[in-house]
Amino acid sequence: MESYDVVIIGAGHNGLVCAGYLLKPGYSVLLLEGRSLPGGGSTTEELMPDEAPGFKFSPCAINHLFIFLGPVIQELELHKYGLEYLFLQVYWHCRSMQWHNESMQWHNESMQWHNGSMQWHNESMQWHNGSMQWHNESMQWHNEVFETR
Repeated sequence: MESYDVVIIGAGHNGLVCAGYLLKPGYSVLLLEGRSLPGGGSTTEELMPDEAPGFKFSPCAINHLFIFLGPVIQELELHKYGLEYLFLQVYWHCRSMQWHNESMQWHNESMQWHNGSMQWHNESMQWHNGSMQWHNESMQWHNEVFETR
């Protein structure tokens, strides 16, 4: 029976990073995963091969940008093992009924996001100003009707 210095259960992105750091100084590591594909929340896979062949999804990686804040990619030289990030033009899209069914998008380039958010902000402020006008008018009516003398 083989023995290992470390056993890691779960080959999600945290398990993979742990294993990578432990292997560098020479520890023997057994990494166990219940699925046939490692990666967990950072996995990109073909989820609908019949309906959309070749189209890959990252079902759990909603916002995996925080990996760039640390040294993991460089220290573990992940590009040597096939790590490749594809950057989309639009990362996030949100539609809101509250703001007259307008939408807000988070774009790859911060200036595009800023311009989009300013448009959304201006439209929401118009809605807010209209709401405040209604509130002031209703308070005036309330004071006139329920004013006690």
